[in-house]
Amino acid sequence: MYVFSPENHLVIAACSPAPDIAQLLQSLAKIDNWEKACTKLIKKGVAPLFLEIAERHAEVKAKIPAEVMAKLRQAYLKTVSRSMVLYDAFREIAVALNERGIKAVEGT
Repeated sequence: MYVFSPENHLVIAACSPAPDIAQLLQSLAKIDNWEKACTKLIKKGVAPLFLEIAERHAEVKAKIPAEVMAKLRQAYLKTVSRSMVLYDAFREIAVALNERGIKAVEGT
């Protein structure tokens, strides 16, 4: 039987739009290697989500070391900048298709 590590529990909790804060705090208390936890959150792509949870809940944020919060913010900014680049590329493609009479996106 597979037993989830505290870091994996944190990744799962970060995926929830409405996490159980009491359960999340219990998971945070079990983390003894914050570097490993931070790396796992970033590699799994949920660091920005977890940062948002931490920013909304002071009791969660208080449990996270400052250097980990800084890395989570960097991951968030990287995600935002990547999204902006992708949005611009999609917009350019949609405009070019529309100029040629091809609907790239259907309106509602």
